[in-house]
Amino acid sequence: MRKRFLAAILAVAMTVSLPGCGSASTAEEVVETEETEEGEAIYIEEEPEEENVAEEAIEETETDSEPVYEEVFYTVEVSAANEDGTYTAYDTTSAYLITLAEEISDETKELFAEGTVLTVTTLVEATEDLSTDTVEAEESADTSESDSSTDTEEAVSFDYDTVIEITVVDAAVVEDAEASALVQLVFGNENGYTVQDMDETTMYATRSVNVRSGPFADTDKLGTLSKAQEVTVTGLTSTDWYRVSYNGGVAYVSANYLANEKPTTTTTAATTT
Repeated sequence: MRKRFLAAILAVAMTVSLPGCGSASTAEEVVETEETEEGEAIYIEEEPEEENVAEEAIEETETDSEPVYEEVFYTVEVSAANEDGTYTAYDTTSAYLITLAEEISDETKELFAEGTVLTVTTLVEATEDLSTDTVEAEESADTSESDSSTDTEEAVSFDYDTVIEITVVDAAVVEDAEASALVQLVFGNENGYTVQDMDETTMYATRSVNVRSGPFADTDKLGTLSKAQEVTVTGLTSTDWYRVSYNGGVAYVSANYLANEKPTTTTTAATTT
């Protein structure tokens, strides 16, 4: 019995010490260690992902910040109030479709009457300011180009077919002198001529002459003035026609055939001699 017991103990000891051999408990410990190491590696890899999420959230917050707006002003003549609540207006170069902002006051809305000249205010998103050096360089270039083209510069062109849409947040009436100048320019751009207002003056036809709807020979004929017939003149157009009062309305007669002094008329006998 004693020899068998010792032999059994020796066998167990040899089994434990043999290379490549291990007990079940040792294998389990190795497996647990490997799993623990894998778990730690996964945990280390996940930490940067959490930081990236936080950084992305910060970037999104910065991107979603409110834009900055600046005021832009236009001086326009209101041409018409449209059925949809908008207004059509013109300046010397462009046509505008104006929408009034919800916050605009009722008092300001009342300014938008046909024929009124207004300075209107709209808001546009502000752009990043240029550096001082860049601005100075651009201004210098603009000045050089302007100086070189002064002699050949043409009149400013207008394009009323292209409509600029703006939302107005405020408006103010323009003084009479500036308003009158703009009205004349807009009228000229729309019609191809301008009119210089005159005090009502009585003038006379120097011969039988046509009265027309516009200051051009190809416009509609409204009637005729006989020689020495008087007419009330109210203005002179850039096309050298007089604007006259005729049959309760406005008409035009060529300036070549009206005079301040009434011409003499001759009898039939005198004409034939």
